[in-house]
Amino acid sequence: MKYALTLTKADRVALRAEIRSWEDAPHGGHWPENRPLCAIYYSDGLCTGCPVCEWTELVRCQGTPYYIWHAAIPGSVKKAALARSIVALLRGLLALGDD
Repeated sequence: MKYALTLTKADRVALRAEIRSWEDAPHGGHWPENRPLCAIYYSDGLCTGCPVCEWTELVRCQGTPYYIWHAAIPGSVKKAALARSIVALLRGLLALGDD
């Protein structure tokens, strides 16, 4: 895990779009093909340049709450709480990338 990130303007725009999408739909619709970050960085099973993967030093959101969120019961309190933790993580990545 890194304690600083270098974010481009495109990274910041994508992170903010990702945050909005999780806030708007905490219970569903979060597959790679409709994720703002994945639309830019995910290709052939790799997440080259993705700020989340740069931070975790892993691929496909490993090391984040995403996989627990994915397995949680749709509409549950747990799923909503995990979505909020994903938003917090993404906001934290924006803060790590601040100059």
